[in-house]
Order: sequence, then C-alpha cells, then structure tokens
Amino acid sequence: MRELEQVQKDIYPRMLPEEAQHQLVFARQSYMLRYFRLFRINDLPTEIISNILRFVIWDSMKRPVDARLCVTWTCRAWREIALNDSTLWNAVWFRGSGPRTDRAWAWLDRARQAPLDVRIDGNTQDEGVDDASELSSIFDLSAEPSMSAADMRPMLLRLFTKLAAIRMLIIVVDDWKSALSVLELLGTLGPPCGVPLLQRFEVHRGGLRNEDRKTVVWPNLISQPFLGGIVPPSLEYLSLNGVPIDWGRSVVQNLTTFDIRRLPASHSPTAARFREILASCPRLQKLSLDGAGPIFEDQNTVPVNLPHLRTLVVADFAVKYVMFLFSQFSAPDVNDLTLMNLCGDDYLPLFLQLTSVFAKIRLLTCYSIQFDVSPLGLASMTRWLDSMPLLTYLRVANVANQFFGIFFRPTDIKTPVCPHLVVVDCQSIEPSLLVQWVKDRADHGTPLRKIYVSEDLAKGLASEDQVKALKSLCVLACLPRGATTPEEEALAL
Repeated sequence: MRELEQVQKDIYPRMLPEEAQHQLVFARQSYMLRYFRLFRINDLPTEIISNILRFVIWDSMKRPVDARLCVTWTCRAWREIALNDSTLWNAVWFRGSGPRTDRAWAWLDRARQAPLDVRIDGNTQDEGVDDASELSSIFDLSAEPSMSAADMRPMLLRLFTKLAAIRMLIIVVDDWKSALSVLELLGTLGPPCGVPLLQRFEVHRGGLRNEDRKTVVWPNLISQPFLGGIVPPSLEYLSLNGVPIDWGRSVVQNLTTFDIRRLPASHSPTAARFREILASCPRLQKLSLDGAGPIFEDQNTVPVNLPHLRTLVVADFAVKYVMFLFSQFSAPDVNDLTLMNLCGDDYLPLFLQLTSVFAKIRLLTCYSIQFDVSPLGLASMTRWLDSMPLLTYLRVANVANQFFGIFFRPTDIKTPVCPHLVVVDCQSIEPSLLVQWVKDRADHGTPLRKIYVSEDLAKGLASEDQVKALKSLCVLACLPRGATTPEEEALAL
C-alpha cells in the first residue's frame, strides 16, 4: 500500500493506472480491517489504556452499562485496568431488584472513594428493558413501585455510609414513606459528614395514581430541615417534587438551579423566605416553579433581581397567583421562558403584565395556555410577542387555533411579528392549520427554516400534499418525545 501511495505522489498530478487504483483501494480497506486486530494496544502504558477506556465508556451514553461490562470481559489486562480505575464505576443506578441491584452495589464498591453520581429509581421498570432506556425511564412516574418503603430504608442506610463521597443524588419514589425516609436519613446522617461533595440533589415523589396533581390536601406531615439545617458547601442544584422541607430551618443558598413542584400552600415557603432564598442565590441560572411557590400575600414588595437567570419555567397556577409570582423577582436576561398549564381562566392580564419584561427571550414554550381571543385580546397578545424581538425558537402544544393568529397584524402586513422566528416545535395542531400558518409566515416575509413535529402529529399528516407543502417551505423533521434539538442546545448556550 505504501509503495503504491509513493508512486502516486511521484507521478502527481497524473493518475495511477486503473488497475493500480483498484489495488490501492483494496490495500487500504484491507489495512483498515486488519489494523485494529494487529495493533498491540496492550503494549501501551497503563495510563494511556485507561484514558482510552474512559473515552470508550463515557462516549457510549446510550449504553454505558454494556460498554463497561464489555471492557471487563475483553481480556484479563483490560479487566484489571478497568477495576483499578474508580472513575469508571462512580455512576451508579439502583433500580428494580435482583441482579441489577447486586450490580449497583458492586459498582459502588469499585468506585471506592471517587465522587459518586447515584440514581435511585423506586418505580417499576420492566426487568427485560435494555440499558439504552436508562435515561428516559428514570423519570417515568406512572409505573407500579418495585422497591417498597421497607426496602428503601435499609438500602439508604447502606448507601449513606458513603454520603461524604456522593456528588449527585437523584431519587424517584412512589410513596410517602420512602420519600420521608430519604429526607429523614439525610437530616440525621448529613450533619456528621457535612456532605462536602454534594452538588446536585433531586427527590421526586410520584404516586399520582392515587392523588390528584392539584390536590392541596396532604397527610399530616411534620416537615424537617433539609440536611438537618447544615450549610451544604457545594450544593448548586436542588429539585423537590412533591416532598416538603422546613423552609425556615433549611439553608438554601448559592444555587444555580432551583426547582420545586407540587407543593401546597401549607408546605410552601413564605413570600419573604422565598425572596430571601432568591437573594441568597446570586448565580441562579434556572428557576422552575411547577405548582409550587411562595405563599400568596397581597402586599407590594421590591422584586429580587436575578441578573444571571437564563431559564424560567412557570406552570400550573391560577391567574392571580401567577401574577403575584412574577412580581417577586425580576430577570431581564432570561433567554428561555416556559409557560405551561395556565388554563381554565382568562390569563390575558398575565400577558399584559409580562409585556416588555423579557426582551431577550430566544426560546419560548407555550403549553396549554388560555387567553381572551377577542380582537382586543389578540392584539394584546401580539404586543406581548413584539416585546420579545429576538424570539427564534417556539415550542407550542394544546393552544387555541387563535394563538397562531397573533403572529400576524391584520392592519399592518408590512411589519412582521417575531421576525427572527425560524424554528417551531409543534406537539399538537390541526395539520391543515399548520400548513396554512407556515405558508402565511412565508408570504409575510418571515419564513420558517425548520419545523419539528411530534410523532403523533407526524401520523396526522396523512395527506401527501400537506407533507409536500411543508417540505417545500422549510425542513420538516419528526422529534421523538423528550428529545432535544440541536437548535435548542445552541440557543441555550
């Protein structure tokens, strides 16, 4: 092969004879086929082999379990190197029972004193599910519990012997007893060790089969201070979903992500305490309030400034309350705004309040929002869009057809609405309306560049003419549920 390549260089720019070219192609393919078999990788220094194995495993994000197992099965040398590298085993996921739990404990032992990233899934998963679905299935809150409360407590006691080494802890449970056990043991065992490495903590309580999501009635609970009231020195990410803490005795500060969901007023922080938490998190980048927030009070206060907030999620609130909520803080540099489940009433007053508040929005999500669809209401909604001139990416689902009309001005066709809008993610819309809307955007001089449709909506585009019409105007792509698009990732930076 090298002789042929040298001859090719010598006679350049002339070409090799056709037969010689075929020989060169064959030689290159043969070399690539045999090279990885002949290369003496085990002669490399142990540090280099270890680094290669890390790339192999952590670049296989969809099947990291299989990747780690295959490495240890390949040969004795690789197994020894892998078992001696604790960083290959520090991502541990407890789920189900039997072999999977035994495997998780084995990996925990192999991780030794390396910082641990631990996930505990107390919901049932099909024991035959492959490991490619690990990430997507961990937040499935609809399954029957596979790990009982009686199993959870001893498991946590054993796990928390390494509490000082845990860097990330994500727990999904399906009953009150398990959720309260988590908080109780953290409050008891956290102060002695100080949880020096804990950067991210999430606990999600499911149980939605037997509980209305909007219920304000909880069992008679005594809330405990988070981590026993100590100062977690490294904590940056806190997510509490359907579980209470004693806000007055908990230290919540220096967060970059603050996410609370499904908390009734009886277990919510006071408005003053909520503002205090926000003020003590000057680097806060993401704030998510889903059916949880401060206790309502009818008093005017100075909003807390959040200069670094980039992502804001607000969901599942009544009109009066959500207007109160937005009065508690100011975040002029928000880049990604999500509004969900704001329905059952006329939320036009909210959109009037938000007009000119978030001028730097580039990603907007509107799921299940409701507003006055009179001409006055539609004009007000258009003014709200005008106050976000940089809007580039729109996610939309379960909205009235009139929502798509606010992207046009009936009396001023020459002035476009959202002129930078180029990507739309549609979860549910009448196919004919979608086609007409895309055509109208193009006719008004603001064509879309790409449309993502959900799998269900893709099936609804039964007409070949509709598909052709959309593809003639922009790129059409089907987006699996929960997937993130490249445009979304780029704009979120």
